[in-house]
Amino acid sequence: MADLPAELGSWKLIEGSDKKLDPEVAFVAGATDSIERVYRDENTGEEVAVVVVYGIAYKVIHLPEVCYPAAGWQPAGGSDIHELPVPGSTPAQYRTVYFKPNSGPMSQGVEVCYTFLNNKEWLPDTEGRWKTFRSHPAMYRILLQRNADGPSFEKSPSESLLAKLIGEINRRVDNPKSEILNPKS
Repeated sequence: MADLPAELGSWKLIEGSDKKLDPEVAFVAGATDSIERVYRDENTGEEVAVVVVYGIAYKVIHLPEVCYPAAGWQPAGGSDIHELPVPGSTPAQYRTVYFKPNSGPMSQGVEVCYTFLNNKEWLPDTEGRWKTFRSHPAMYRILLQRNADGPSFEKSPSESLLAKLIGEINRRVDNPKSEILNPKS
């Protein structure tokens, strides 16, 4: 995963932000490989934390609606499902959820966008797809997090970065000799 590009269009990797998930978090997330980093959009200055996880499908299905509340955050507003066009494929679906802290002096929340890739489909969840895991046992999860004052009714700034990441992973998955298809830990 470490070879995912440092530049994705106007999004640039913030130097020094590239790291692996904490081993305990990686275990809970079902990751056999992962990357955690922060990108900044050169046009807007927006910063987005990115976590990409690769692993066995039935383990990678971990949802932010479970782990964020366990870490002291609560959903604030509904979760929305969106679609992104994907050249030569069905649209990628992803979910956006806004979380705010349960307590404390921090008032700003976070917007979380996430999607899963299994059997060449990008979906906001994989509930009910366990039979597919038998013949397609690998899965990717992309999770983006950015600071936000509240749920947005406009297009998220994270969407352009998500589209670039989806395109990059699709390109590599479609190439059977790709390092990302068989990541080394």
